Amino acid sequence: MKKLTITLIFFSLNAFASDHITLLIKEGLRNSFDVRSQKLNFEKNLNENSNSYAELLPTFTWSRGRTYSKSESYGDNGIANTDSRSDSMSVSANWTIWNNYSNIRNIQLADLSLDNSKLANKIAVQEYILNLLDSYLNYQLLLNDRGIQLSNVEQSQWNYDEAKAQATNGTKTKMDLVDSEIQLLNAKRSLVELKNQIVLAERRLNFVLNTKKIHKFEKIDMFKFMPYFENIFHQRFGSIVSNWKKRYRKENLAMLQAKNSLESNLTSLKQTKLNYWPQFSLSAAHEIDMSGKVNPETQENQRGNLSNSSISLNLTWQFWDWWATPRNVDNAKKDFQISRINFKQTKFQIKNEIQNIIDQYQMIKQSLKISRLTLKKASKQVEYSREMYRLGRTTLLRRQAAISNYISARNSLARRIKNEVMLKARLLAAMGETLIPEGVSLKWMNP
Repeated sequence: MKKLTITLIFFSLNAFASDHITLLIKEGLRNSFDVRSQKLNFEKNLNENSNSYAELLPTFTWSRGRTYSKSESYGDNGIANTDSRSDSMSVSANWTIWNNYSNIRNIQLADLSLDNSKLANKIAVQEYILNLLDSYLNYQLLLNDRGIQLSNVEQSQWNYDEAKAQATNGTKTKMDLVDSEIQLLNAKRSLVELKNQIVLAERRLNFVLNTKKIHKFEKIDMFKFMPYFENIFHQRFGSIVSNWKKRYRKENLAMLQAKNSLESNLTSLKQTKLNYWPQFSLSAAHEIDMSGKVNPETQENQRGNLSNSSISLNLTWQFWDWWATPRNVDNAKKDFQISRINFKQTKFQIKNEIQNIIDQYQMIKQSLKISRLTLKKASKQVEYSREMYRLGRTTLLRRQAAISNYISARNSLARRIKNEVMLKARLLAAMGETLIPEGVSLKWMNP
């Protein structure tokens, strides 16, 4: 009897898997479209924020000019022509000291907008890392499936050859041969489809990285894989589970964004209501006018200086504008109500999301224990069925069933390990913990 040899395929050991992920994240963040776009938005908001503070300071204006003139006059002595040239230069300073809280409210709005822009940066980075991590682990799962599927094709080919030999010598029927042939064809078809899925997954991963260089990724040992945030997760998990309902409003990035939007619309509403009342503005200005006139006969520059300072207090009351102000106030109220609804909706969504992640993580921990035990049993079943087949005490179908159980158990465990890693990352992100690996710096996020 031909000896049957089963090769159990394991992931190749990659001791630098976490470091590899860190390098990919570092490279990907430099090229991510969303992160780069948010960076530009943040820089715009930073400029607008600086401009809002500049409105509290005086402005200075400098101007310079030259004027040429020619005139004719008629008198008793005939026609007299006069040519002249005058130079002018002025420096003025203007300072608006008070304008009914308008500048102060603009600063408050600019501060909230800048804060939201910082939060949007962090959210873009967190979502990018989650996307990259998910794409990377999905690709690794497919590589694992390929190794197992290659072993399955090899085993199905051996079963078919064995069944064919037995059908030839009459110990097996043609029906047994057909069953083995169908199993072989199914295994080959699955391998062809899997290879295509690997190509697509690799292409997607390179798309997420968005680099000119096409990366090739080595297979890692998923059963020994430990993400770079593993220690942080275990340090935080206990306090997260016990206090997350009190903490998520102050730590979740989306909640902080919704809160800022609520405050921004409330500030805008207060400012719009001031349009019902007279507007007071106090401004101060100082101007120095240095101008000169050229004497056409002597060509000497006759210069004179003029200094002027002024303080003005203006009272403006637009008491009738065809109901424009009430409509603007009503719109501002609606904006505030919309932001309050969005805040409540975000609060409800985030609360359910965190609770679901915690419940799924608690479940996946129990499921992993069962999956590891199942794989252990399936591995023993493969070894036992091989020995029983060698002794002639079991059939090829029973042997194939044991191998199928092993393949299913191994794939199931690998996917649950991947799900556990993603749940850990999502929970940390939901509680405002950074997913940026140590050593990866984004200085523009914290100016």
